[in-house]
Amino acid sequence: MCKIKGDVDNSGKTIQTLSGQGASRPHLLLFFVFLLILGVERTMANDSVEITVDSTVAFQKIDGMGLSDGPGPQQMASMSRKRREKIYDCLFSDLKISIFRHRIHVMKDGTCFETEPGKYNINYDPVRLELLKAAKKRGVERFMACVWTPPLRMKTVSTPTGKGRLKKGFREAYCRYLAEYLIRFRTKAGIRFDWLSVQNEPTVMGVYGCRFSPRGLAEFTKYLQSYLSKRKVSVQLALSDGVGWAKTAQYLNPFRKTGDLPFSLVTTHDYKGVKGRTEVLTFVREKKLPLWLTEQCDHREIVPHYENGVKWACKVIEDFELGINAWFHWCFVALDTPKGQKGQKESSGLITVYPDKDKYTFPWRYFFLKHFYRNIRPGAVRIRATSNRQDVKVMGVRDADKNRLAVFIVNTGQTSMPVNLKFTQFQKGTVIENVTTERSKYATGRPVTFGSGDHRTVIAARSLLCCIVKKGSSK
Repeated sequence: MCKIKGDVDNSGKTIQTLSGQGASRPHLLLFFVFLLILGVERTMANDSVEITVDSTVAFQKIDGMGLSDGPGPQQMASMSRKRREKIYDCLFSDLKISIFRHRIHVMKDGTCFETEPGKYNINYDPVRLELLKAAKKRGVERFMACVWTPPLRMKTVSTPTGKGRLKKGFREAYCRYLAEYLIRFRTKAGIRFDWLSVQNEPTVMGVYGCRFSPRGLAEFTKYLQSYLSKRKVSVQLALSDGVGWAKTAQYLNPFRKTGDLPFSLVTTHDYKGVKGRTEVLTFVREKKLPLWLTEQCDHREIVPHYENGVKWACKVIEDFELGINAWFHWCFVALDTPKGQKGQKESSGLITVYPDKDKYTFPWRYFFLKHFYRNIRPGAVRIRATSNRQDVKVMGVRDADKNRLAVFIVNTGQTSMPVNLKFTQFQKGTVIENVTTERSKYATGRPVTFGSGDHRTVIAARSLLCCIVKKGSSK
C-alpha cells in the first residue's frame, strides 16, 4: 500500500492506561477493560469502510475517457514548441487519453480548411494539426471531429458566431466540405476520424456556432449521411452535443418515432442542470445507442472551483452511474482567468497555461482525473461496487479480458478510515494501490497479494484511492 503522510491508524483512537481508585480491584479492572475493548471495536466498525465488488453484475460497456481541444491551440500558440511538446507528453503519454475530440475550426477572421471554393489546406490551424499528430504519436488511436460552424461564405452572417445559419442552397457544398475534411486529414496527416459530431451546441449564439432548428438539423443529418455514403467516406455520425440535457432531448425529438436513424451515437453536455436527462436516457436505452458526455468543465454549479479534485472524482463516478459510455473533459489546456464564482479564479483546462511566461501548471483535478484516464480503458465494463458509507463514493470497472479490475474509492470526509474490499469472484490475486490526496499528487504502491477474496487497507482523508486488482495466485 502507498503510505501518505498524515494517515492515522485503523482505529484512529489511542487507548489510555487505566489508573485511579478502581484499579486496585481486579474484577472491576477486567470489567472496564472489556467495556473499553468493546467500545473500540464498535468505533472501528462504525468508522470502517466496507466495499463489495461484484464483477458478476455488469452494467454498461465503456468506450473510453476522452478530451476536447476547444480553444486550447490558440491559447498555447505563442508558447515555445519545446513547452508544447511537454504538455503533449503530460496529456497523452501520462494520462493515456483514449479518445480525442477535435474541433473543425473556423477562426474569427474566417480562416478555415477551405482556402477558396474547392481548394483545401489541412494546415489552416498549425497548432491544432500539431496537436492531432502529437496525440497519435503518443498512442491515441480514436478521434472524433466536431463541427462548430461552416465556412463563413456558407453562413447567413459573416462571422463564426452562433447567430448565423447555413445559407439556403449550400447544403451540398457544406457536405462536400466535411467529406473533404475527413478524407484529407486521413490521407495527408494519417488522422482517421471515427466519429463526426454534426453540430456542437446548435442553440448557443456564442463566439463559434451555427443555429439549426431540431427539424432542420435532423434533415441535414440525413442528407449528410447519404452524401458521405455516396462518397464512400466511412464515419459514424453523432447528435447533437446539446448545451444541456434538455436541448439534447429537443434535438432527438424528430427521431423518437422512427427506427431508421442517420446517426449511431448520442452526445450531450450537462451545463444546464438535470432537466431533460430522463428523456435522453430513455431515448438511448430504447434505441440501443451509446451515450457520450462530451464536455465537462467549470462553467456550472456542479464543480464550482477547479482546485476541488475530490468533487471532480465524485462527478466522474456520478456520471458513469447514469449509464454513459464515455466521459470527456472540455479543454485540454486553458488560461487562468478570474471568471469563477465570488471572484475565484477558474481555468477550464486540465492544464493551466501562461503563454506570456511560457509555462504551465497543473490544477488538482489533473491528478484526481489521472486515475480514471489511466485505468478505464476502451471496452471496460462498469460492475457493481457498493460502499456502506455515504461519505465514501465507489465505482468498479472490469477490463474486457475479465482478469483485471479497477476500483475507484473517494473519501469525501475529513478523516482517514480503514477499508475492507470484498471480491465475489477474485478470491486470490494482487492489488496495486494508486492514491491522490489534496496534499499529495499521485503515488503508486507496490503489488500486494491477497487471498480469501478480500483486501484490507486505509484510505486517507479527502482522497481518491484506485485499487488495480489482478486475478491470480496470492502466493
